[in-house]
Amino acid sequence: MSDAQVITAAVAYSYVDARMDEFDLLGGALTMPPPGSALGHLVHSLSGDLDRSRLLVQLWGESIVSPEVANAVEESILARIRQSIHDYLVCWAERGRGMEQGSAERYADHYAPLMVGISYGYLVQHALSPDFDGGHYLAMAHEFMPE
Repeated sequence: MSDAQVITAAVAYSYVDARMDEFDLLGGALTMPPPGSALGHLVHSLSGDLDRSRLLVQLWGESIVSPEVANAVEESILARIRQSIHDYLVCWAERGRGMEQGSAERYADHYAPLMVGISYGYLVQHALSPDFDGGHYLAMAHEFMPE
């Protein structure tokens, strides 16, 4: 990776890590929000700084053509997002649905890819389309998320 790509990836990771730290607090909340509401919190947090969210989309685009960037992004940014979503869903399944640990892990394994994909879709559209209706997107996405 070039020096510029290394710096860009580091800035993006720092931004994502801080947002995921905020998201991780949902699992410890006295009253946990259901997955649909947590999804809204996540995407609003990640997209709150338009320049930084566009930086994420740019890195994802570069990942398609650069294996070095793809490895760096996968091992840091994407892994961090996926892990936070998975951990939240395990906690939700245990506390919100009363599941045992093994069942909660399977629940999270099942729904985490959906929540990740919806989050990425929101971020890409928010970054690229000035007419993107995030509220409508989340309302529609909410129909697919478990409660």
